[in-house]
Amino acid sequence: MFCSSLRQRRDLASVFPILSKANTPPLRETRLMTHDLALPLPAARSIGSDQQQWPAQRCQLFLLLTSESVSDTDRTSLLSRIERFATLTTDPSPAIAFLLFAGSVQSPSSNSFHAYMTLQLWLHETATTSPPILPIASQAQFLPLLNTFVSPSVPTHREPTTPSSRSLLRQITATAPACPLSEHSTNVLSDICHSIGEVATMTASAQGMQVLEDFLGEQDAKNIESFWAEEWICE
Repeated sequence: MFCSSLRQRRDLASVFPILSKANTPPLRETRLMTHDLALPLPAARSIGSDQQQWPAQRCQLFLLLTSESVSDTDRTSLLSRIERFATLTTDPSPAIAFLLFAGSVQSPSSNSFHAYMTLQLWLHETATTSPPILPIASQAQFLPLLNTFVSPSVPTHREPTTPSSRSLLRQITATAPACPLSEHSTNVLSDICHSIGEVATMTASAQGMQVLEDFLGEQDAKNIESFWAEEWICE
């Protein structure tokens, strides 16, 4: 399901037709009070079946934010909405999709990256409770990445990054343990991804890798990708 109010948001002009025509899974327009999008969680395929099933009883809830959400919205109102959304008692926990493209623009812009980092800074400064934030770099990967996020192969329970998990983040590189990620790269990575599972999700798509390269640099991003490709183990 997706909220009918999305029709009025010019920053989501390119997304509304995608949601309207979606068939894997099929989505319908309705009025939603607490969120913008609810994607049904796919069930595991039955043995011998190629058909994916979407049980109606469980959904992943998303807020859809863009650079305009940050620039055109009162800061206090936006943070209050995020905090209310984060307190929803759903399984899996709710998540935010931050679109690094908007309107008719199909790829990221410098303004969108600035807005994304501004939102992260606001959340940090005010200690606002926030769900995981998934940056989406292009229109083409909007639904594919969200479907990957909710797929059974991705952990559905996502814990916020803690000091212990932050230390593990330093080891998520093909050059570890001899040369782990720098403190700066680790801090940036913990801002982008709220769990180690989200890092794995980012490396699974071309657009996720693009986000890592934009924030961490090409070499660190490739080393993180190689870590998962070679199935390194952190101890």
